[in-house]
Amino acid sequence: MIVWYTPNGDFILYNRHKEPIKNWDLPTAVKAKLKELLPKGKWTVLLAELMHHKVAGIKNTVYFHDILVHESVLLAGETFEKRQEILSKLLPAGAEAYSHYVVSEGIWRAKNFKSDFLKIFKSIKNQKIDEGLVLKNPTAQLKHCYKADSNAGWQIKFRYPTKNYNF
Repeated sequence: MIVWYTPNGDFILYNRHKEPIKNWDLPTAVKAKLKELLPKGKWTVLLAELMHHKVAGIKNTVYFHDILVHESVLLAGETFEKRQEILSKLLPAGAEAYSHYVVSEGIWRAKNFKSDFLKIFKSIKNQKIDEGLVLKNPTAQLKHCYKADSNAGWQIKFRYPTKNYNF
């Protein structure tokens, strides 16, 4: 999901196919917390997973994992590591879970791991929440996002088999 936060304080939500998300909106408490944390009067564009439809029992939770625009500046050319630094300042950890930080109720931020990937992958307990790992080159620079796969060259996914991803 792509979350746009506009200079006038509105949220616009898109799916990965560049279509507006219909039949769901950010919960009021999530919007209020994000408005408290994100820069006012500026554009912010975040990448996230909507856990609402992915995992039974986890509703109205947004799992943030990257930032594309900060303070109305497109972060093209910035490294993944730098963007994660910006994201961690915008969405500070309130608590720590196995694979993510809990910023507040309904807002999670992805944890980043720098080693022991096989050990981490094998230790995943709930494969419905943690489908696997996405390995990203920390020094890779964000390219302009003209196509869905514009930035696919510096990341790779390792997933457990599911009905949609069977190996």
